[in-house]
Amino acid sequence: MRVVFYGFIAGMILFNGNLFAQSIWTEDGSLVITDSEADVYIENGRVQYQVEVSEDESTFIYGKNELTVCMPTQDGSICY
Repeated sequence: MRVVFYGFIAGMILFNGNLFAQSIWTEDGSLVITDSEADVYIENGRVQYQVEVSEDESTFIYGKNELTVCMPTQDGSICY
């Protein structure tokens, strides 16, 4: 089941137009996948990351068993 779900997420990222998805491993072994540029750093022994949200197209971030989608609007981005 997880393989199918991860395949679905990877497919969404690829069809979004960005072929270079970024993978980030956190300190608890969780994998975060994003189709946008991310800054990764260590703070207080924990892996932290900031994802750059696109102003032109949707940004997908999958991590910690949830999918976050950020969409641009004329008033800024909304994420859900």
